[in-house]
Amino acid sequence: MVAQQRYAHHQTNRIGRRGMARLRLAMPATLLLLAGTYRATLRDLSRSGARIALDQPLKIGSEAVLQAPGFEAFGTVIWQGGGHAG
Repeated sequence: MVAQQRYAHHQTNRIGRRGMARLRLAMPATLLLLAGTYRATLRDLSRSGARIALDQPLKIGSEAVLQAPGFEAFGTVIWQGGGHAG
């Protein structure tokens, strides 16, 4: 999932291939879409996106709210595969 807030395309402090550092997690989460509510596991998180593990396939381009303990964010599903989505 990609956060809706836009960041500059040109990052000066890149971490590996990523523009933002990612926090590795294994936190239970809920993904709210117009198509339904899904249980998921939040696997990693950064200022520009998140990776979740879930059993259901998601439609690319779907807008969603990701909720986890102490955290909530709105974003768009931009990829999925292998039981994960981002």
